[in-house]
Amino acid sequence: MGRSSDAVVAQRVEDIFGLVVDGQPLRVIRQYVSESCTWEADDRTLRRYMRRATNLITERAAETCEHARDTAVARLERLFTRCITKGDNRTALAVQQEIARLHGLNAPTRAELTGLDGQPLIPATTDELAARFDELVREQARRLGKEE
Repeated sequence: MGRSSDAVVAQRVEDIFGLVVDGQPLRVIRQYVSESCTWEADDRTLRRYMRRATNLITERAAETCEHARDTAVARLERLFTRCITKGDNRTALAVQQEIARLHGLNAPTRAELTGLDGQPLIPATTDELAARFDELVREQARRLGKEE
């Protein structure tokens, strides 16, 4: 059996695309292909088609996200123009701030995560981590000893 053309492979990927989106396993896709498609493929080929479908999901999501952001910015720019025309500077400023946020122009917000009583979440060194692990093991052993 010869190599399939790019167009044929693309069509086969589209054939199983919905099943991959739904998270169906290989066995379900294999059964679907054998019962509903005019083409056949071994498991290795089906896995390759599934990877391509997964990549297609990522590409389409990125395009959708980019389109949604671009649409939002265009709407906000129109709203900004209307606000300026009406002399509504307060709303114009809020719209401009939202446009800047969508473009990622704002300074990053600093956030620090801490554990109990403000302690670091993870000890700084491997030795500290090993000591904490040993302490937890001893504590659990004490608890189990008391329950008996």
